[in-house]
Amino acid sequence: MQLNSTDKYQKRLWITVFISVIVIFVAWKGAFVKTLTSYRQIEKTESSIESSALTVSQKNRIQSEIEQFDLALGIHDTNLPTEQTFDELISICGHIGDIRIVNFPDIHQVVVNNYKVTTIFAELEGAYSDLLKMVYQLERNEKTGRLVSVNFRKKKDHKKNKEFLSITLLLQNYEIINPR
Repeated sequence: MQLNSTDKYQKRLWITVFISVIVIFVAWKGAFVKTLTSYRQIEKTESSIESSALTVSQKNRIQSEIEQFDLALGIHDTNLPTEQTFDELISICGHIGDIRIVNFPDIHQVVVNNYKVTTIFAELEGAYSDLLKMVYQLERNEKTGRLVSVNFRKKKDHKKNKEFLSITLLLQNYEIINPR
């Protein structure tokens, strides 16, 4: 009789193990796999959010650097007319001393990579110290544009047999054609 009861308990044990395996398999397929998949998707989404936040911060940093470079280059949103530049030069020359504007030819405009570059030439004569003061004022004054080049030349007036100093200025203004 004892033999039968052991067989009976072994059968029940095998049935219990079999049912437990089926329950674990169903639970695995039904809940655990979905939970793990959701967990992986959440981690992936969080990492993409962090990278997009990093991208936004990088974009803001790059935008501020572009604005600083534009400011350093003298890139403005408004165009500077020739008359205004000429008036600024006259007022600076009048405040400094005896400086004469000898030549102020037309402006040259070129379009390069979404920027309109306006180049203004001016030829001036006067005393060395006055011309240096004027160059200093032009470098500090944003209204006239960016001072790109200054060429000093010593000239001689043959009628009066007198030497004088002449400079040729090159001023540039940059304007964005298609704003970002």
